[in-house]
Amino acid sequence: MRAVPVVFAAAAIVAALGVGTPARTQVKVVGGPFATTCAALAIGGAKMVEAVEICTRAIDYDTGLSSQDAAKTLVNRGVIQMRRGQLSDAEKDFAAAQSTMPQLAEIYINRGVSLIRQGKWREALVQLDRGILLNPWEPEKAYFNRALAREALGDLVGARADFSKAAELKPDWMRPVIELRRYPTTLSAR
Repeated sequence: MRAVPVVFAAAAIVAALGVGTPARTQVKVVGGPFATTCAALAIGGAKMVEAVEICTRAIDYDTGLSSQDAAKTLVNRGVIQMRRGQLSDAEKDFAAAQSTMPQLAEIYINRGVSLIRQGKWREALVQLDRGILLNPWEPEKAYFNRALAREALGDLVGARADFSKAAELKPDWMRPVIELRRYPTTLSAR
């Protein structure tokens, strides 16, 4: 079987809040044909109902999916549902994945992104912190999302540190570099 990624969601943040857009990431998993397609759709930014249906088929019909792969497929479906604005359905998928594989960092990172979309910054931080501790596959995107939550809460020092960490972890990724340009170089803890 071939490797299939699990995605971190990208979710638009209300522009009026002055906060950027969370970043999407993935981890490799092995899955069946529907799980592979589900992951590809999640990575590709899909948000159509057919993408949710394909992920559901993966969960229901892909024989041989390990419990780990099923959990990762639930996260992918949750990501697509989050893009569709179906945040309660996404949370159900994240919770189901968590009950199967509680050490999967991407559950908490994506839940954090969902909470950012809802303006629940402190709750998002708790989830993002937990996800970072579990060593996500693309940690730079976890740090980027945590920076967004910190910025929204007025923790500019923490936000700058997280944008810097994201840029350090993936030097060719311009999004954190662009965000860092908004911060004075003299910003430090008071």
